Amino acid sequence: MNYTIELYDESKHYADLLRFTEQAAMDGIDNNSSIKKLSLKEESGMFLTYYNDIIVSLCHTHDFSNYYPGAWRVYARTATLTEFRGFGFPRRIGQVCCAGLNSHTVPFQVDYAKKHGAELLLWTTNISGEGLGFLGSAKLDRHLKKYECKDPTYEYYDEKEIYGVKQTVWKLNYRDIINIEGKI
Repeated sequence: MNYTIELYDESKHYADLLRFTEQAAMDGIDNNSSIKKLSLKEESGMFLTYYNDIIVSLCHTHDFSNYYPGAWRVYARTATLTEFRGFGFPRRIGQVCCAGLNSHTVPFQVDYAKKHGAELLLWTTNISGEGLGFLGSAKLDRHLKKYECKDPTYEYYDEKEIYGVKQTVWKLNYRDIINIEGKI
């Protein structure tokens, strides 16, 4: 499958993003069911994965230094439309499996964050919580903990309450998690 990745530009991508959020709502992806729910931060870069001129997946990176000095968070508000899950990325345990199509956006997120001063790249998963978004994240949390010792692309960093939710904080170790290149 031939995908392209673009950095969100409201003047160019807004209509496509609106269609994505409408489809996400129909797919039951509550965290991405409206542009408001994407929770875009002022200091953020959202990366859109296109296939056949439609957005099929997205995530963003943002300044996370209010929790960890010099840090930026990757994989914020990730979402992939249901029909595109399980396609277009290598089959292996760990981070790539969890990120899915968004695995391809990691180099873009890293470059964007570093350009904006990132010294440390982190992401979070919910340890527990209620609702579909919380349950999915908690499932990812368990998977990442189980396979951390077998995947050099990430490592456990911390456990902390963030945005009112107890979360595991993970450290990104490679710019390219698919080819395991570009040690950070």
